[in-house]
Amino acid sequence: MLRRVLGCSGQEKGMHMDELCQQLKLPMEKIRESIRSLEDEGLIYSTIDEFHYKAS
Repeated sequence: MLRRVLGCSGQEKGMHMDELCQQLKLPMEKIRESIRSLEDEGLIYSTIDEFHYKAS
């Protein structure tokens, strides 16, 4: 689900983790765990800083 939301982001800089929390209504720790996992798998990547992510 997180990857789908990031893939739908039309923003060049990706989506901020806070925005992901608001849209998915999940705690920040759960978002961070998911981001780490998806990043390790190469499915998402950080863009302008360690808080903005985008789907590969």
